[in-house]
Amino acid sequence: MRRHCTLLIATIMILGSVLVTAAPTLDVGLLINEGDVISYVGWPLLFEVSFANQGALNDVLYNQEIAAELAELDALVASGDITEAEAGRVRERLVLREIEPVVFGDVGLPWMALVTFESSRGELPWSIKLLAEDVPSHLILTGTGVAVAWYGLDAEGSESAPPGIYDVSVVVSTAGIDPVPEGMWTGTSSSSPVRIEIRVEPELTDELLVQKWITFGRHELYQGAFAVAEALLLDAVALDPTSIEAWILLGDTQYAQGKLEPALDSFYEAFDVLAAQSSGELASHVEPPTYIILRIAQIQDELDLTPEPAEEP
Repeated sequence: MRRHCTLLIATIMILGSVLVTAAPTLDVGLLINEGDVISYVGWPLLFEVSFANQGALNDVLYNQEIAAELAELDALVASGDITEAEAGRVRERLVLREIEPVVFGDVGLPWMALVTFESSRGELPWSIKLLAEDVPSHLILTGTGVAVAWYGLDAEGSESAPPGIYDVSVVVSTAGIDPVPEGMWTGTSSSSPVRIEIRVEPELTDELLVQKWITFGRHELYQGAFAVAEALLLDAVALDPTSIEAWILLGDTQYAQGKLEPALDSFYEAFDVLAAQSSGELASHVEPPTYIILRIAQIQDELDLTPEPAEEP
């Protein structure tokens, strides 16, 4: 046992001596229409742009590993397997990293002004706008999560998008801006390109009609037009009551309007459909059951209801 502990300490000391503190970074991601690669002329497009400080996220993981190593050292000392002096030499190497935030944007230079969309075809044929109206001028990105913003265009605007294949990227940059506010992130960062194909709308089958209502409903939801979104999604679940995506979006839309009991019913419907389909292959865009369960629990808590026991499918 003593020899094992000595080897463990030696390994920790070697690793601790070569690890380099990660620098804060601004990483940008892009998802279009929840990952659907095909859209149609006249259909809205929803651009989900994510911002993350990958350097800080890496530091958080590193600190978690260091904390676990320090706890193991304390346990070894308590058990008498190593001495406090031996543990002390290792602790000198196991230093927690300071999480450095990224400040993206400033009161005088909002982050929205630094975001542009590019296409492999050059200038995008769509006018893209930020859907939310009341947003902060700057984002402080640490190691605790990812900031997400939704951009889109209305159905009328998409009429001008000719059919074709587009590789779309989102770029954030402070290039050409002088001076940049003190303490704000500077540089250029872009997402990986996302390919989307625009087609002329074919004759609508029931399946495609449900997809259309879901697409329009999702767009109206993120635009804040909750009543319009609810009407579209109610049509979708009426035509296809097995659409988990439509039930989830309907629940979110009803919740946003304060309709807690209808929202709870919608999430229960989504859960029941998912449970019934659990033996088959689920579509890649379907939310994991954890989201449904968390939403049910949240609404039950707000309604002061006793949670019903449920098993994940």
